[in-house]
Parts: sequence; structure tokens; C-alpha cells
Amino acid sequence: MTPLTTKLGRYETASLAISSRIPETEEVMARFEERLTEKIFERRLFQELYNESAAPETEVDLRVRCTLIKVASVSRGGRFLLGSWAGVTEFEVLVELTDGTSGESLGAFAAVGMSHGKSVLAAGSELDDAIDRAAEKIVEVLEKNR
Repeated sequence: MTPLTTKLGRYETASLAISSRIPETEEVMARFEERLTEKIFERRLFQELYNESAAPETEVDLRVRCTLIKVASVSRGGRFLLGSWAGVTEFEVLVELTDGTSGESLGAFAAVGMSHGKSVLAAGSELDDAIDRAAEKIVEVLEKNR
């Protein structure tokens, strides 16, 4: 992974591309894309944000490519039987930032979201919690490097 060397404050438009190295993760990718998009909008990091799959030819200042590289989840049954002994739910994404005009790589980093066992009666899933934490880490890096 390459550390970020460029400040991102001058990038006003961005595109977001989500892919996966793991088969059969379309639903998880869609949930992650939704959460990440929400968090980017909440923080107002860019004036415009495009989904690269919906608008692949759109000219943007910055391309944010996220590749899902790990999903390790604990089932509700496993959590019920083993509690915290069942382990953690983990969601890991490789993020690559590219200048939209020059194509120059601006850096890459990994974002890992982990959920440490909720009650089996808690609302939402541990995977959703891990997805949310990974999205938050990505937004934190983008914001820190503005």
C-alpha cells in the first residue's frame, strides 16, 4: 500500500467504485456502498459524488476504488451458543485513490471494520456494524487528508 502524499482538498468531484475479490458478495457490496456514500455526503467531502457503475464515463477529479478483500462473520447461532468466544465479525476493504484527470495514483490504504459480538437480540447485524466501521475509517482518512 502506498501512503497518501497529496492533499485531497482540491478535489471537488469524485466517483466511487466498489468491487470484490470474494465471490457472491453482491449484497454485502451494495450495503457497503450505501453506507460509505451516506457518510461521504454527511461530511460533505465532495461537491458531487458519482457511482462509477452507474456513470462510468463521468469525468471527475478523484476516483475512489474500494475492493472488498475479507468478510469473516459470526452467525447468530454461533453468537448465541458461544457469546464473545465466537470471535469477531471482520470486514476489510482495500481503498485506492486516483487522480481522475492524470490517472496518477495518489495512494492506497486498507480499512478494517470489526464488530465484537452484540447480543443476539440486538437490532442490526454484526456484519452491518463492521461495514459501518470500515466506511467510517475510509471517511476519516479522506477527511484527514483534505
